[in-house]
Amino acid sequence: MVIEPDELVTSALEKIFRGDEEVKITFADDFESAMEILNGNPVFKDVYGKNKAVYDVAKEELLEATRNEVSAKTAWNNAAELLEKYQSNLETISNPTKDEKKPEKPVPAAPPAPAEGIAAAKPEAKPEEPIKEIEEQKQSLVKEIARLVVEVKSLKETLLAATKLKAEKEKTAQEKLDIAEEAKAKIPPANEEIYSVLIISSTLLLPNVTKWVENFEKILTFEPNKATKIIVLGFESDEKSVKKYLNQRISDYMIKPVDELLARQNIKFLALTDKKPKREVYSLQIKEPVDLVYEYELESISEYSFLINSSNKFEVNEFRAFNCDLFLRKGQKSVLAKCLTSVEKTGGGFSSEFWFIGMDTHLSFQIKNVIKNAPKL
Repeated sequence: MVIEPDELVTSALEKIFRGDEEVKITFADDFESAMEILNGNPVFKDVYGKNKAVYDVAKEELLEATRNEVSAKTAWNNAAELLEKYQSNLETISNPTKDEKKPEKPVPAAPPAPAEGIAAAKPEAKPEEPIKEIEEQKQSLVKEIARLVVEVKSLKETLLAATKLKAEKEKTAQEKLDIAEEAKAKIPPANEEIYSVLIISSTLLLPNVTKWVENFEKILTFEPNKATKIIVLGFESDEKSVKKYLNQRISDYMIKPVDELLARQNIKFLALTDKKPKREVYSLQIKEPVDLVYEYELESISEYSFLINSSNKFEVNEFRAFNCDLFLRKGQKSVLAKCLTSVEKTGGGFSSEFWFIGMDTHLSFQIKNVIKNAPKL
């Protein structure tokens, strides 16, 4: 992963690793987009999640509108059926058919004439037909029918409104679903890439490198990439300037313009975890001890690293400054290096490998010449 605004640098790196089967370079526009990639592209998932939540709300509103429509339709159907029943009953009572008419009673025979001297008895009163009861039923039905006509009309309007609202909610839900599906389609495949190296411009770490590192570790949440090593690219080459970028979380500092061989060797060394690449283009086995600050003996040196003997053990990833005229530029007091390994030797003491930090093309070229001219040592 490379975050570098300088197009000349990105072009150089792209050219260096073009066609390389072991190291694949990915370029990010800025730190934020790089972190999204390192974290497995969560921003796309978040956008989809938010749109999905909006759709879920719209879907629930659609379900509620559907339930309301069903309820309104049921109420309307029930009222309409009751109205039809009452109207039918009223019609039956008002206009009974011939079969439904009550059969007339037979006319009884005239009673015998009363005996002379006896007053004739008055005939008994006949019960009236239930006309009054029928009229009351008709009036009751008329009132209920009038009420139901109003109710059915009101329920019909409620049903139409519920149906209209459901259609609107259905349209809205479909729109929200389309938006959510579109966002889902933009989610890249699951990020199974493990980015072993992050190459970043020094300007992006300023003004406080320590705080930048702390923030980086805080927002880097994707577990497989938490071991990503950091290489800083900068124009500063003096020891004081380079030292401010030397942090336990930062693995290397490379000086611009990037040296092709140096970049190829050091970046591949950090990027490849399954095997150690051939780092030594030139190498020299030191036959006679060379003092480093009158304390360490230089055992061997290559273009990118050196091996020393010491009485003390170094910590892996420890940064050190070494004085040695062998590979210093004119006027330079020391060279920075980082400990790769430090192991105890059988006969006592320790053998420690360091590799150069903050090398530029000039220093790399100078070391090559020193190694080539080994007989002068």
